[in-house]
Amino acid sequence: MEQKEDRGRFSSKRKMEAVLRLLKGETLDAVSRDHGVTAAKLSEWRDEFLRGAEAGANRHAEEIERLKQIGVQQPDVQTTAEQPGFAIRGRHQTLARQERAL
Repeated sequence: MEQKEDRGRFSSKRKMEAVLRLLKGETLDAVSRDHGVTAAKLSEWRDEFLRGAEAGANRHAEEIERLKQIGVQQPDVQTTAEQPGFAIRGRHQTLARQERAL
């Protein structure tokens, strides 16, 4: 069971961990029991998390629209693994980057 921090408060990290478990499909009862909080409190954390995610997505969309209006093009983005010459492991990753630079 997760332990509460001093004064009965949970860190943002612990709240997020609990909410992510819910979003991955674990039951409200199981997560609330494991974290030692009521289902109502856990639901409150989930709703707060989702409101924050929605607000962040809205700000991102607004910023993209503002950049388009002033003529800035959004770059084509490749994930690191899609980039040519990328090696998955440790020092090979560094070597592959150096080879691309040559």
